[in-house]
Amino acid sequence: MKLYFRPFACSLAARIALEEAELDAEFVAVPADGRLPDGRHFSQISPMGYVPAIETRGGFVLTEGPAVLTYIAELAPEGSLSFIGFSDAHYRMLAWLNFISTELHKAVFIPLLGKTAGPEERTAALARVAKPFGVLSRHLEERRSSRTGSLSPTPIC
Repeated sequence: MKLYFRPFACSLAARIALEEAELDAEFVAVPADGRLPDGRHFSQISPMGYVPAIETRGGFVLTEGPAVLTYIAELAPEGSLSFIGFSDAHYRMLAWLNFISTELHKAVFIPLLGKTAGPEERTAALARVAKPFGVLSRHLEERRSSRTGSLSPTPIC
């Protein structure tokens, strides 16, 4: 298995998940110009040029953070990173992965921290931040108060 990443990018979550699951993987840093050590351009692996991308044990390439994290979690020893599929907890986990990917990462952090974001984009991102962080904060408070060790019984929205 081979994980393509960029330092300090959202692919860090996939690197952490692989370490936590104690899964063997080769880590390939994707340089800014996209030229990989083997001579290929990263766009041949990930057409959008996004990390993480993982070449799976089965030989196919999987992209998009939530899909990569779910793949890693389901390879991990049962229960260490994921819940059993087709359960409420499993689907809540998928919902939270997507919430983080879309509502927080793409809608807030990329405009705030991205190198290409202008002042208008940053202002708009700051205006959007209250609602998703409010949802996340309520979830964490409910989880902390219940101390059940599972994801909150309440849905995201």
